[in-house]
Amino acid sequence: MWRLLPCLAMGCNQLWGLSPTTVVDAQQFDAPPDAPFECPALGGEPPRFSVALRQVVVQNCDRYSLSEPTGRAIALCTSSGGESSILEGPIDQPLVAVAGLPRSIPGFELSTPVISPEGDELFVNAYDDANPPGQILSYRRSIDGTWTLTGPVALGVGVVSAPTQRPDRHILAYDNPTSDLTEYTETAPGTWTPLLVHSLAKLGIKGVAGIWLSHDGLRLAMQVSENGISHLAYTDRATLGDPFGAARPMSGPNVPSLFLTRDCSRFYVTGLHSVFYAPRL
Repeated sequence: MWRLLPCLAMGCNQLWGLSPTTVVDAQQFDAPPDAPFECPALGGEPPRFSVALRQVVVQNCDRYSLSEPTGRAIALCTSSGGESSILEGPIDQPLVAVAGLPRSIPGFELSTPVISPEGDELFVNAYDDANPPGQILSYRRSIDGTWTLTGPVALGVGVVSAPTQRPDRHILAYDNPTSDLTEYTETAPGTWTPLLVHSLAKLGIKGVAGIWLSHDGLRLAMQVSENGISHLAYTDRATLGDPFGAARPMSGPNVPSLFLTRDCSRFYVTGLHSVFYAPRL
């Protein structure tokens, strides 16, 4: 899959974007409380985020995602020995292994995990040398907090968004950076049925490297590419099942590992062996 490329140069202050990014260590200095925010009104201007990042977790992780109602977060993290596994923990706190969560082994590689808004389901891309080109696996949380594989789900072979919250569950998926976005709806537990296709042409973009779908399914943020240059984009719609409108530029850290909070007050990103968030402007 399309992994994030870490900054390897010592003293680098640019996190994948086209402009310098600064870091404020929220563990060393008290971060100010978030102002009361709401996501932009539908049809309004995209949210704007600072490029001054606040560091919340020092851990080599990728694709940090949240279940805010349960206060839990997950990410794909790499140990000092090079082993990658999905870890879990409280939001803005170190992540640890939880029984049942998968790890990468030779011939079986994980990428782009996301957790459901309710915190009880996990989706992850798994590439198996014995079963190319890959598949989307679903894990369900047991009552004791451990996780159980419930099997592959028919959501393509690439990247999926977090699903919308119950009872009307939708999810977006794409197989590669230049493929259209397919929207699925859950017609029975664990059964996902294609609903409509959001073409890149109608979104006004040439390619996509990362997506975030809001918990209500009405807002979509992306890292997109235009003529070989990447930038952030945002679009919305009036109701679930409507096509998304043309994407508009969004300001913030230019990364594919984007995850916004439910009120659009924070933009979480990963890199430089840390988890950060960009505050809303």
